[in-house]
Amino acid sequence: MGTASGSQDSQPYHLDPTRNKVESVINHFNKGESQDAVRELKALEQMDNHGTGPVWQRHIALINAGVDLSKLGMADADQILGVDGDGSLITADKKLMREQFRSPDSLAIKHQNMIMPMFPAIEGAMPPADPLLDQMINTRLYKERLAKSNEMLSNSEPQDKSAEQVKSIIQDFNSGNLVKGAEALKRLQSEDGKVEPELWTRHIAAINANIDLKKMGMNGASQILSVDERGRLITANADLSKEQVRSTDAPGKVLEERDLKTSSFYGLPFTHKGDATLYSQATEVQSLLQEADEAHKPLTPGDHRLSFTTSSGEQREFDVHVPPGYDPSKPMPAFYVLHNALMGGDVAHGEMEHETQINEKADKQGFVVVYPIAETHENDANTILGSKFQYHSWNSRGAGMNVTYGNYDDVDYIKEASNLVDSKLNIDKSARYLLGFSEGGEFAPHVAAGMPGYWAGVGVWHPTRLGTERAPDGDALVYAQITSEKDGMLPRYGGTTDMLDGLIAGLYPRLAASEPTRAFDRMAQSQGAGGTPQVDRSRPDRVVTTFTPEQTRTGRPVIDVDMLDGEHAVDGDIPGNTIDHIIRYFTGRKLTNFDSTQYLIDTMLKYRKES
Repeated sequence: MGTASGSQDSQPYHLDPTRNKVESVINHFNKGESQDAVRELKALEQMDNHGTGPVWQRHIALINAGVDLSKLGMADADQILGVDGDGSLITADKKLMREQFRSPDSLAIKHQNMIMPMFPAIEGAMPPADPLLDQMINTRLYKERLAKSNEMLSNSEPQDKSAEQVKSIIQDFNSGNLVKGAEALKRLQSEDGKVEPELWTRHIAAINANIDLKKMGMNGASQILSVDERGRLITANADLSKEQVRSTDAPGKVLEERDLKTSSFYGLPFTHKGDATLYSQATEVQSLLQEADEAHKPLTPGDHRLSFTTSSGEQREFDVHVPPGYDPSKPMPAFYVLHNALMGGDVAHGEMEHETQINEKADKQGFVVVYPIAETHENDANTILGSKFQYHSWNSRGAGMNVTYGNYDDVDYIKEASNLVDSKLNIDKSARYLLGFSEGGEFAPHVAAGMPGYWAGVGVWHPTRLGTERAPDGDALVYAQITSEKDGMLPRYGGTTDMLDGLIAGLYPRLAASEPTRAFDRMAQSQGAGGTPQVDRSRPDRVVTTFTPEQTRTGRPVIDVDMLDGEHAVDGDIPGNTIDHIIRYFTGRKLTNFDSTQYLIDTMLKYRKES
């Protein structure tokens, strides 16, 4: 066990060297200490590249969001701009048409200047050439998006009791009370349809996974599809070609039968028979049921997709890779890999395997790989030009980039999935590690905090921190993160880039609060780091900042590898294709001279959990 050198600093270390100055300026303003605030703001402006560039723009936006100008007597000001050469505080008026020069002690206006017309200040238009206009737009947008982010965080949805409903329906069906079960199922169907259709698929799959249709007298039925307006059960036959109408008092008799399976004309996007929506649901539920059957079998070397019913009443799935050298008599390390936020239906399956090529490394080094899968959602928070997009995003109070759904928590899902893995494989309890990319990297420490004592380490690629996540305080964890100076998706000092600003901020409003450098800072705090970290600049392509085991109370290192030429990608020399190149255009190209996956694996495996 290491010992932190000296006591925890009263002013904690920040990977962003001037971030403490931002907090100090905010505190001085809010305490009414305007002269100290203005003096420190001037010094910050000079340190942040003399008030130009993305770091300064981020910091001045944070300061504006942290102070209330009205309470400071500047109700006629929209935002703070900086400090003039003579020490005057510069603000912008409400219309962003005038610079207001204020006395640093009284904050009264001494004189004003006109600013260029703000016609370029239209989101999505070409960025204004004037850095001051760019700064003003950035500050205003940040405050607007932060307000939306905070609103999303405080208003989770849906606030229902679906887990209890699902369990009650299962109990009714298994006890033979089909009438009551069908009535409750109809209500659930209606409620899920109002909230989000994807919830209904997970709920009906969970119900089907936990009932026996044959014992209920429904021979020839493979799954319950729905309940019709007359309260009758709609089931599917074995090959999903037909939907069957059954009464609840005589379920063994099929009252009506009609086409379920759809077919298209020469691949055109329309069908000429069957119910396309219901058939899509049936095929997805069928896959989940098959994966649930797989979960009951012993796991052998190879790839497996498992499905199980969670405590929140949903049917969830995840992938497992067991290396060929797995011996059930010998405990084996396990790496859980959390994917990034993704758009689309089934895109999360295989995403991180492809991105990291970690299965090949598992086969060579001997460890199990588990791929949890976030659920698909579609809501009003994720729009581009008014159109909704389906997305995969991690869901838990305080974490994730999206709307928080209050009826389930992905920390519980990962905990329950890990229990299933532990029951089916001989996992080394001292060598279980969490890896995560992008939003998965933001989510991984939050998961570790929710499962204290379980993990030995957390390794992440291009993470961020929103400031609302939990942290694994006092839990001994090695932590290593890969960041980069040219990350266009999660810029190192926060926010989003000009190129991606409108697109990404529209899809993920909570990115307004993103601050990747704070991920390292918070993990250092959780491990009880003290003093100043070691900074290694010996290599031309990276800067490595490390709190050594001797500098932390837990005896575990906290590491940031800043790839100077890196972008938002899991680095490594892997074959690419056209789709990869298109994706990389928006996210980031890979560096081929640095295998970041191997680096994280090797770093993690040096440390085991103490029994």
